[in-house]
Amino acid sequence: MLDPADAVEQFPGVYRFLQHKWYADELYSAVLVRPALVVAGWAKWFDATIIDGALHGIAKVTLLTSFVSGLNDRNIVDGLANLIATTFKGIGNSFRRVETGYIRSYVLFLVLAAIGLWILLTVMMAPAAAG
Repeated sequence: MLDPADAVEQFPGVYRFLQHKWYADELYSAVLVRPALVVAGWAKWFDATIIDGALHGIAKVTLLTSFVSGLNDRNIVDGLANLIATTFKGIGNSFRRVETGYIRSYVLFLVLAAIGLWILLTVMMAPAAAG
């Protein structure tokens, strides 16, 4: 019968090879794991430096653009809209005093406007007729 201790003494290299499971773990680590970790490190650097840097830069530009756009909207667009609204509200309030609801007042305003237009046209046409 073969004694295992004799086999270890006679074939120490084979014993060591088999004891380390054919060095499969070491080979796997050297061929696949370490290169994958190196490539992963490069990818991590590229992501953190290049991609995140570009995204953070774009985010800063977007924030600045939205801030300027907000100022423009609040001060210029809203200011102009409020000015127009206030102006027409004032004009409407002025016409409210003129509007009486009586047809006699409206007819009087129409007659006065017609007389005013007739005088204006007569004054403007007089120099043309004289020439």
